[in-house]
This record gives sequence, structure tokens and C-alpha cells, in this order.
Amino acid sequence: MKNERSFFLAIAITLVLVASNLFDFTVSTSRFNESYPATVCPPNISGLSTAISLNSSEMSFRKTGTKSMKTSTIKISRYAVASQSAVI
Repeated sequence: MKNERSFFLAIAITLVLVASNLFDFTVSTSRFNESYPATVCPPNISGLSTAISLNSSEMSFRKTGTKSMKTSTIKISRYAVASQSAVI
């Protein structure tokens, strides 16, 4: 009885190994884009200094409180916030 179980277990393991080697599975890499909505960073409170860490130095920003809606490129990965809010 125990020999039969061992025999069937050995056959089952062998069949699973053979079947897994017969199927050809390929792994493909997916490319994705990270996009984030615009974020408003609040201005400094007096006595504090604030910096924003960015994942890219090519991000666009603009300061609030101006009439212009034109954005500029930051060109650095750590932006110090001044007395105006910044939209990134």
C-alpha cells in the first residue's frame, strides 16, 4: 500500500516536471509611463525653509499670484519654495 502511494507520487511529480518543461513561457517587460496630476506646493511659513524633491529635473512649474499661466522647466531635482506657492 505504501509502495503504491510512493510510486504514484513519483509518477505525478515526473508528469508535472515533464509538462512544465514542454510548455514554453516567455516573460515580457511592460513599459509604462508615470504621470502625476499638477500639485500645488504651499509657500513657506516665516522661519521655515521648504524644499521639494522631484523625480525629474525636466518638470514644469509656475508660481501662483501672477497673471501669467506660462510654465518654466525647473532644471534641478530639489526646488526651494519661496514666499509664493508653486504649481508643479
